Amino acid sequence: MNDKIKNYLDADLEALAELVEQYPQSVPISAAADFLKVDTASIRAAIEYDRFGLAWRKQGSLRHGYLIPTAQFVRWYLFRVH
Repeated sequence: MNDKIKNYLDADLEALAELVEQYPQSVPISAAADFLKVDTASIRAAIEYDRFGLAWRKQGSLRHGYLIPTAQFVRWYLFRVH
């Protein structure tokens, strides 16, 4: 494997490990957005389209709730992105 690609992947996995260390149970929407270098609306849309995480809306509410379990995010990232 090319050294540049190996170094890139090593740095990327290190950043993922730091995210897991900082958020072992669930990753906040803003942290996932920062990690993926997208805006929070993109993360919410990805969750609603069942890419990773959970979305819900209580009856009578106009807003959704969102949760990104860390393990689910890591699996999605490693097996869908890499």
